[in-house]
Amino acid sequence: MTMARYVLVLLVLGGCAARESASPPSPRPGGEELWIVARSNDASARTQTSEAPRMFAGTTADAPALALERTAVEGTVVGTVAALRLHQTYAGPDTATDGALVLPLPSGAMLYDLVLRIGSRHIRAIVGPREEAEALYAAALRSGRTASLLGERNGVVLGMAHLAAHTPIELELAYAQLLPWRDGAWELVVPRLAGGAVGVTVDLDAVGPISTVESPTHAIERTDVGDGRVRVTVREPATLHDADLVLRYAVAADDRPGGAVAVTSGTRGSAALIVLHPVVRAGRARAFGVDTIDWGTLDVEGSPRRLHVNAAASAGWPFVLSARVVGGTPGVVRVTTSEGGRNVVRTLTLRTLPPGAADAASILIASAELRATDDREERRRLALRYGLVSPETALIAIDATSPDR
Repeated sequence: MTMARYVLVLLVLGGCAARESASPPSPRPGGEELWIVARSNDASARTQTSEAPRMFAGTTADAPALALERTAVEGTVVGTVAALRLHQTYAGPDTATDGALVLPLPSGAMLYDLVLRIGSRHIRAIVGPREEAEALYAAALRSGRTASLLGERNGVVLGMAHLAAHTPIELELAYAQLLPWRDGAWELVVPRLAGGAVGVTVDLDAVGPISTVESPTHAIERTDVGDGRVRVTVREPATLHDADLVLRYAVAADDRPGGAVAVTSGTRGSAALIVLHPVVRAGRARAFGVDTIDWGTLDVEGSPRRLHVNAAASAGWPFVLSARVVGGTPGVVRVTTSEGGRNVVRTLTLRTLPPGAADAASILIASAELRATDDREERRRLALRYGLVSPETALIAIDATSPDR
């Protein structure tokens, strides 16, 4: 990983060179329900899937799927960072049964919120140490409570739940994802939605003047919402039943490496995201180097105020760097770039990330750090601090409904 001695994440895009969370609550006596999801040690087993979640009335391979009544997807995208929140309502089974919840995620996506509402039951997931999760599971079984120790394999989490007859099931989940740069544009894929009433709304901030918003798969509507941001909806939502929504967007080309820095503060800490756009001069894409970053009044974890980067972006590609902010105040950030033998100091425009993406940048920084280290204790620390499922932690979903309900 480039610049390993700094707590920074440099996204390698086509040639770029060179708070502790609280412990899970102890299970209460009574008829509550406990789910525990443990991640496989083999992270490479995760599939690259674009399927949407599904719910089944039963736990066997031939269990019938529950009818999906409605789905709403809300996306917030800033540069290469995407935060998607999905709301689904399923029809309840004809008879009371155990159920299976299938949660595929795109490759590299990090789940950071999961809530289920089943009648009067309200189930929310939290992350805890794996050994604590296993102890909770054993204690639940000894006390006669309903518990499920679940596994994640091939990027799919299998969930178990007691489903009451004819009781609708509401699912809400959120995940963060770094978007790829393909053929001159960022590309977001929203999985096709198999049935029911559907809708997708995506707010785009390309951290610069947006020149292109297009979909090769669906007819879309674009609305400018001010401050360089664009809202995208699907013109005929029913077409989301048939194919994944592919959304592509880009910033107008410039003869210098223009860009901006976005700053966010959420429940998982603060982060800064620097985006430098591709350079085009005389109709040709140009490579450019990134020499130094002067953070100004921002305090960045593990980095001096003036950071020597010594990286480069290939012709036609952007440069992206994200960093964890630990103090200071947003002010002027300057980046020194080189192109064609000339050094240019760029003063970057500061932007505030919208609330929908406030946690996504911090989560993705921690995710990259998890993948970059073989130190189990460091992975455990990062996973607990930022609420991520890792080989050292587990997702614990406890029914928060009061016992008298």
